[in-house]
Amino acid sequence: MSDNPANREVAALTAQGQAERDHGRLAQAARRYADALALSRSQNVPLRTAHIARHLGDIYRESGLAQQAEPLLAEAISLYRQNFDTKVLDLANAIRPLALLKTAQGDANSARQLWQEAQILYSAVNVEAGVSECSEHLAKLTRTK
Repeated sequence: MSDNPANREVAALTAQGQAERDHGRLAQAARRYADALALSRSQNVPLRTAHIARHLGDIYRESGLAQQAEPLLAEAISLYRQNFDTKVLDLANAIRPLALLKTAQGDANSARQLWQEAQILYSAVNVEAGVSECSEHLAKLTRTK
């Protein structure tokens, strides 16, 4: 990725968004990420766009805005699945918030499938915290059948 003004602007917006998120200012974080996402989409940079969409979707999920979160998380997953350069951990990290959302919505079948896939991916890259979280959610879903 070249060091052009638009790339620097996307980087600045995402850094500002992350800082806002770190301080619990989710509405401000969402605005920064939304601006970064629009710019990234206009530049047609799929992996960066997927990363930003995942974060924005997760911010919306954390804010209780499921209708805004779900399409962004689905977009991120789709972009990652379409790109041969996708890192396994990035895909797992995109699936996780959608699994959390589906769990919160009570969609046990979708949640179970997502948690299982995320668990396989986290296991493949030896991220034990991710594997453990997936196992915990899968166990809860099994108990609530």
